[in-house]
Amino acid sequence: MQLESVKQILVPLGVKVVAMTYDAVETNARFQARHKVTYTLLSDIDAHHFTAFGILNEQYAPGHRFYGIAHPGMMLVSPEGKIVDRFAEADYRQRPDYDAVIAAVGTWLDTQPDASPALTRSAPTRTETTHTDPTNTDH
Repeated sequence: MQLESVKQILVPLGVKVVAMTYDAVETNARFQARHKVTYTLLSDIDAHHFTAFGILNEQYAPGHRFYGIAHPGMMLVSPEGKIVDRFAEADYRQRPDYDAVIAAVGTWLDTQPDASPALTRSAPTRTETTHTDPTNTDH
């Protein structure tokens, strides 16, 4: 799992990794168990959060099998709950450039007065690219 490996870089930088899907809680739990996912996986089955964040994929209308799916992306959220940066892709087959995400985390940490000096933008990078299919009902 691509996010699972990126988590190994982000967690030591003080970043908590959380994902959100439009799938039911039970579906997410099966996916987590089957794929040994260790990050928190939230469910937004009514697309309220995806809509509020402005990331709802409007290609699918209410009633469509895939309605509620979000554009793939990541958000960097401060401990105070402020969205610091967004990384999004229009195509469901693409994922944000994880090296850019890791660099943005480092840059943001550089601006934080109480961040540890060890947590800088010199964080390791990750270059593996994998694409997933959101039409896969296994998750």
